[in-house]
Amino acid sequence: MQISVLENATTEIMESVCDIFCIGQYAGICAGKCMTNTSSQTCINGTICDGYNNAVCARKCYDNYIQTCIEDHICNGTNVGTCGGECYNKLYQTCFDGIICTNMNAALCGGKCFSKTPGRTCINGTVCNGFNMDTCAGNCYSKLLQQCLNDTICNGTNSGICAGTCYDRNSQKCFNEILCNGSNAGICAGKCFNNVYSQRCFDGVLCNGFNPGMCNGKCYDRLSQTCIDGVLCNSTDNAVCNGKCYNSIFQKCLQGVVCTLWPSILVCADKCYNNAYEKCVGGIVTPLYT
Repeated sequence: MQISVLENATTEIMESVCDIFCIGQYAGICAGKCMTNTSSQTCINGTICDGYNNAVCARKCYDNYIQTCIEDHICNGTNVGTCGGECYNKLYQTCFDGIICTNMNAALCGGKCFSKTPGRTCINGTVCNGFNMDTCAGNCYSKLLQQCLNDTICNGTNSGICAGTCYDRNSQKCFNEILCNGSNAGICAGKCFNNVYSQRCFDGVLCNGFNPGMCNGKCYDRLSQTCIDGVLCNSTDNAVCNGKCYNSIFQKCLQGVVCTLWPSILVCADKCYNNAYEKCVGGIVTPLYT
């Protein structure tokens, strides 16, 4: 082993340990590596550390007076922890499932931090403000004042959904995705009408009246009219003769002609006559006695 001395302002000493040569007056060796200055360096578990570093964490130096080694992570401070591979302060932060929340009264909702305060809750991964709340398609709503219908929030507790639009069941009605205004509304041929009590729909035709009917495509009032074999008649009529209405109590149908009901009534060329006093000659009614 040979030590060479350099005659200079500073005498440098070359040390040899196990055939490893380190140059310097304060040289040293650490796990087979040279330390340049043992007065300012420390060998800790085979790692060379500088300055005030007095501990090793995953082969990295740190000062354990102001830092902490947690799960091979060096964190600043002493009251610290790791969360999702990152350091956090336990005095001011909270760790939830690998997520750091900056609030001691925090909680996790849908993968995000939120502050727990009275009336603030997490429902199905959504933070809602208020009491008696629920979620509808990811949005908050009040169960006291609203409803969730087909993933749509509607105001009111007696709401409905019609073609994707909210409506009030008290003042509107929905017919086959058509919204009509009025609590007594109805639908006729795809169009709204106001009152089912004063209007009726017959085969796509809207008829007015409290008791309407349909006769051969025409509206009529059942109270004052009647429909007989497709012919619209007065309510006093009860039969039809050749398309004409008549009352069988007082009239009769003879050869398609409506005549007054008398035992001796006959028809002459579409005219009624009384054969007790008249006669039919060549289609002409003449007096029986002249």
